[in-house]
Amino acid sequence: ILNGYDKDNKTLIIKEVDKNSNINIGDDVLTSGLGGLFPTGIYIGKVENIVNDKYDLSKTIYIKTNQDFDAIHYVTVLGEKND
Repeated sequence: ILNGYDKDNKTLIIKEVDKNSNINIGDDVLTSGLGGLFPTGIYIGKVENIVNDKYDLSKTIYIKTNQDFDAIHYVTVLGEKND
């Protein structure tokens, strides 16, 4: 779950990721589809940085996107209609 946006580095932030997760810098990040709100497989960006918390219990992931979030005012997500 996205937790924030770092304006200085222009990266999305995901906090409290399991420290044992197999995530590497350069990995693609896609929507999971969990919860049914957004479709599966929408490209978000690439992992740019991974930081362990000070107790080494979890990771914070920084994702670089191709979007300029300072220029976005409205977003619409479209998907297939399921009958």
